[in-house]
Amino acid sequence: MPGKMSPLQHGVRMLCASVLLTLILVFSTSLGSAETVSTNSDAIQRITSRGRLIVSQFRGSEPLFFFEDTGTTDRSVPVVMDHGKRIIGVDISLARTIADFLGVDLDVQRTAQSFNAVCEDVAAGRADLGISALSITPERALMVRFSVPYATFPMGVIINRKHAAEMFSLRLRYWDHPQLFLNNTEVVFAQQQGTAQEALAGQLFPQATILPTRGTNSGPMAVAEGKALATLISQYDSEYLLKADPELGVELKWIAFPDETDNLAVAVSPANAHLLAFVNVVISRNKALTDIDTALEHYYPEFSDAEVTTPQSDSAYALPHAPPGSLLSIAVTGVAFVILLVLWRWLSRPYTAFDPKEKP
Repeated sequence: MPGKMSPLQHGVRMLCASVLLTLILVFSTSLGSAETVSTNSDAIQRITSRGRLIVSQFRGSEPLFFFEDTGTTDRSVPVVMDHGKRIIGVDISLARTIADFLGVDLDVQRTAQSFNAVCEDVAAGRADLGISALSITPERALMVRFSVPYATFPMGVIINRKHAAEMFSLRLRYWDHPQLFLNNTEVVFAQQQGTAQEALAGQLFPQATILPTRGTNSGPMAVAEGKALATLISQYDSEYLLKADPELGVELKWIAFPDETDNLAVAVSPANAHLLAFVNVVISRNKALTDIDTALEHYYPEFSDAEVTTPQSDSAYALPHAPPGSLLSIAVTGVAFVILLVLWRWLSRPYTAFDPKEKP
């Protein structure tokens, strides 16, 4: 009878409907991915069109990473000017290298009032990158995405020997477990305000009091002056401090925390995955640029034997990238979509059952 479909046609048609729905979803996802890649690429296009890479940096100084050149360092290292001062360091060299690969000028804006403010500048779009000896922390990761680490240091504390002896006397034998020992209501930590170490000290030692300080090395200085018992600090910062002023070694003691590290990375806006991938490639292919031992030879020859480490593997920090062959997958999906539409139309033709009595 005209107008009816055979069971086979009906089954095939239902199968085609399911496949069509799946292809529509895949096609939409592919288009979304393509749009994302296009949007991510806009960041690099904006930078190249502008002709300069804008980098946010803390207005103060961080030894080795960004500090004023007093004329005693390697004169071949990259320099940026800040109110008549020559600023050099690992972060300046890294920023210059990224700008050179992009073929643009470098604009380092050293106006951020704190390290967290650097991340805020990047998140708000006031800067393309944050290169400011930024420690990777969960709080900052809520605002920005971080590159692979370009420097990693063991963490620990510096304590005031005399102050500790007066406070705890016989209990000093428990220094084999300093993290438990320091989590005490009698303990005061001095930490530079707005740093990752300030937040980490509060997390590791919730029972202790955190005394905010201002300025580079203000935490260790407060400990040396007896205003606080301890300060959380990286091994590099500790060694730099004690080598710059050996007399402090009489008053201060370094205690390592084997399970804690300080990872420094570049901050990028969460919307700029392409720019982040580009920065990761630059870091990965220029290890000598951020090698701490090499940097010490350039900036502090007298401190070049400091025991610090650099990342050996980036496997824990996957590089974001565009889906391979995204345009090809869209094309194949489109062709399959058209073929199924033709098949659907063919299966929609009315089915006429054969009647041997019907005359032609």
